[in-house]
Amino acid sequence: MVTEWVDVADNAVKIGLGSVLTILGGYLTLKLSQRHELRKEALIQRRKDFDVKAGRYIDFLSSSRMMMQKYMISPFRPDGEDYTEYTRLHETVSLMTTNHVMRQLAFDAYLAVSQVCLMGTADRDEKAPVRAAADKAVSQFQANANDELRCEKAVIEGRNKKNTWKFWRR
Repeated sequence: MVTEWVDVADNAVKIGLGSVLTILGGYLTLKLSQRHELRKEALIQRRKDFDVKAGRYIDFLSSSRMMMQKYMISPFRPDGEDYTEYTRLHETVSLMTTNHVMRQLAFDAYLAVSQVCLMGTADRDEKAPVRAAADKAVSQFQANANDELRCEKAVIEGRNKKNTWKFWRR
């Protein structure tokens, strides 16, 4: 009878221990998989945000240059659809950026381009310094946008490599 009780206890420990190990293994696997999926989704979202930001900067820069070209030969209309869209692009860039320097540079570029547009078809000698200031402001915005986007992309790619290494190291 003692042997039967020991055999029953032995089987119970084996089965119980196997069940506990299975539960712990399943829990750890689920936790690691879930953590990996969350990191992957965060990386995908961060890349989408990066693409949206880059698109905004590109739209603002191309509109700035287009406005300076167009109103060098055409009369300026502040109520025109293109200027309204340009103002909307500026406001979007200004509101959505967290970088105070970029916000100020966007405003400087917008103001300088608006001054070029307001001068319209003025005499070239009179317009040359205003246009040069606008070109400089837009170029400065472009250079800083380029730097910001390169740094942000490097951070995103660095995190991706770092997370991949950590995942495989475990």
